[in-house]
Amino acid sequence: MFNTMFANYVATSAAMAYIVGFNLNGRAYMATVKELMQEWVHMDRESKQNGGTAKLRMALNNKQKVALIEAGAVEIGATADLLALHKNKGCAFEKYVTEKAGQTWTKDSVPYYLDGDLTVDGVKYQIKWENASLTNEKVIAAALEWKLAH
Repeated sequence: MFNTMFANYVATSAAMAYIVGFNLNGRAYMATVKELMQEWVHMDRESKQNGGTAKLRMALNNKQKVALIEAGAVEIGATADLLALHKNKGCAFEKYVTEKAGQTWTKDSVPYYLDGDLTVDGVKYQIKWENASLTNEKVIAAALEWKLAH
């Protein structure tokens, strides 16, 4: 099930690239990558309140973080300072990245298959902080239906 969900997520994503953020030893890092690696993601479940459906979640371990740093991830400062920008870690990182790109950040709920979180020079990026939920099986099903209709 995981392999199918991940493949369908990738196939339906509007993103052309990803900006991934993570904490390592109290420092925040940002990496721009062409694609999410399957080994960075695992399957989880939504809470029972949210239907208990299967979902995909970022799951970077320290070895993967070090590899991203060695591949060019940029240190952006103290994680505590970054996370002070918003009470939600993902929103804090998205706000930081968007404003660094010279754009105004606003929280939205546009599905991943319709648009990226940020567009710079025609490139649509999804912005994800470590441990972020990517999507769930219901949204992937909607994405597949949308893609078939368009």
